[in-house]
Amino acid sequence: MSKKRWIIVAVLVLAAGICAGVAISQMSGASTRKLSSYSDIPEEEEAENSEEETEESEEAEAAQASQEESETVEEVEDYESPIDFASLQEINEDVYAWIDIPGTEISYPILQHPTDEEYYLKRDIEGNYDSNGSIFSQASYNTNDMTDPVTVFYGHNMKSGAMFGDLEETYSDAEKFAEYNEIVIYLPEEELHYQVFAAVPYSNIHILDYYNMDSESQFESFIDSIWSARGFGINLDESVDVSWGDRVIVLSTCQSGGSTRYLVLAKLIDDDIDDQ
Repeated sequence: MSKKRWIIVAVLVLAAGICAGVAISQMSGASTRKLSSYSDIPEEEEAENSEEETEESEEAEAAQASQEESETVEEVEDYESPIDFASLQEINEDVYAWIDIPGTEISYPILQHPTDEEYYLKRDIEGNYDSNGSIFSQASYNTNDMTDPVTVFYGHNMKSGAMFGDLEETYSDAEKFAEYNEIVIYLPEEELHYQVFAAVPYSNIHILDYYNMDSESQFESFIDSIWSARGFGINLDESVDVSWGDRVIVLSTCQSGGSTRYLVLAKLIDDDIDDQ
């Protein structure tokens, strides 16, 4: 074979080798890309699993919240008031609560006329004339769900002891003030427990007209006026902290032998519905 033919053969062999190498390289690259694309699949599955776990967690939290809400509703439904409000409201739908001071004779329904502030000043639960009147609050100043910062109950100071007739005699005595330091307000669906912290003679102003109890500063001004009260028959329990955000009730009656009022104040300390 001539030298020229050997050179041609060598060139052809070399070219074939290069082509084979390129083909192998392309196959390797394609294989690598394919493996690379498969390697992405677990990451996608992990992301999907993570989303599923998040959804399951959110569903579990929602279920727990729903269960807690159901338990709260059951607690409300399970409460049975010792007061037969159904019968009382058949007599008069203005009855919305009952006040009881354990150990005393003060245990009466509380009424609120929707339009006439003094309707129960001289009327009984049936709406008949009665000089004793009833224990009542005023719709222009207080709601009937006991959620106001200050709720005032009015009752006559009767010589017979009826209504708030024994209020001043009881709470102007230091020992009785300490003994009868709880007031219970019954509502159809719950009962509220209050701790007495003050019993004081007070001016004849209309408290809820003079002070805007929805104002923090006005509320605090009223409470300060109680702590600074001076005169006969005052008893204060300064260990009871009363501040904005608390709910306070005021029992208000005429003071014996004068034109001033006698007030007994108590702070909400317990809602029995939470303990059911």
